Amino acid sequence: MKKEHYNIDNPLNRVFMYLYRLLSDNELKIVVAEDSLIRRIEESKNMISKSQEAEILKIEIEKRQWTNKSV
Repeated sequence: MKKEHYNIDNPLNRVFMYLYRLLSDNELKIVVAEDSLIRRIEESKNMISKSQEAEILKIEIEKRQWTNKSV
């Protein structure tokens, strides 16, 4: 879909623009500040990302511990 097909002032269109990644960085900041649904989606996405990073870090720490034990 093209950005021209959507109206950023329409809540449903904003969601589609967000999902299809049609928003510029500045538009995204504004939409996140003004639209509670998109803000919750962004917050959830960030929490998932952080939990994935924590899991990767945990795995790396466990690998180091096993390496240290084997040495």
